Amino acid sequence: MNLLQPLRSLNRNRWNLAFFEETSLKSVLSGDYSSVKWMHYADKTRWYADPFILRVTEDEIVLLVEELSYQINRGRLAKIVVDRRTFKLLSMKIVLNLPTHLSFPMILRKDENIIVIPENSASGKSSAYRYDEKTDEMQFIGVVCEQPLTDATILEYGDNSYIIATSLPNPNGNKLQIFEFDNDRLKAQPLYDITFDSTVARNAGSPFKMDGKIYRPAQDCSGEYGKGVIIQEIGIDTKTSRMSFKDAASIYPFNYNYHLGLHTLNIHDGMCVIDARGLLYPHIGRIVRPIINSLRR
Repeated sequence: MNLLQPLRSLNRNRWNLAFFEETSLKSVLSGDYSSVKWMHYADKTRWYADPFILRVTEDEIVLLVEELSYQINRGRLAKIVVDRRTFKLLSMKIVLNLPTHLSFPMILRKDENIIVIPENSASGKSSAYRYDEKTDEMQFIGVVCEQPLTDATILEYGDNSYIIATSLPNPNGNKLQIFEFDNDRLKAQPLYDITFDSTVARNAGSPFKMDGKIYRPAQDCSGEYGKGVIIQEIGIDTKTSRMSFKDAASIYPFNYNYHLGLHTLNIHDGMCVIDARGLLYPHIGRIVRPIINSLRR
């Protein structure tokens, strides 16, 4: 076991973000990654994942993300600003830090308010916060659901709103939970579950529209968490509110430095963002990882 200790720092995972215009979405999903631009940041003490776009200007992309420092080893929510031309990380600020792990800061825009429902299943429940971008403060609003939901997203269809999510103890499995969502009270009530033939229930981002259809990014968790993203077309029976999901496209790791996984895709203001997982030290990590695995056997 002592032999493993000096190798672990060389085997650390590192997540990063990549961007492309929404007009390139179809090309990317078809395997053309020429438009994808990776975020540049030199800090090797932390990483960023689960990106949700707050706003896009001519000069900047502003996002809420999961930040994880190797020293703390617990997810926190951060606001980051990225230069739109160079894709260099310009600034980072922690906006929500709890004793329990935080990630997947799902954004709900309601009137002039920005409501954030993060993944905080370690707390045993799902809660909502009001985010003030001017002060970078998160104000607790209340509990949305008493269940430990994982990577919950909101689907708005006609006059109805739904929360779709997985939950503990099997967040990466094949059961997707559908809730009726009260937009005014910010409360979720269970409706029904959907069982897939494979482990693709966990969300990989908020639903989006393309060519007049609604799609859900879903995580491929076969074999491991966050292996890739499957884009599913959503069908809804207007009489029963029953949903159906059909695989339409997929995206898997395509970069040498970030080859281990890809688990979030979000779209806002004409910009797409994804995240991908690799090794902190891509070259030596490929040598060290098999050694560590063999020593653990």
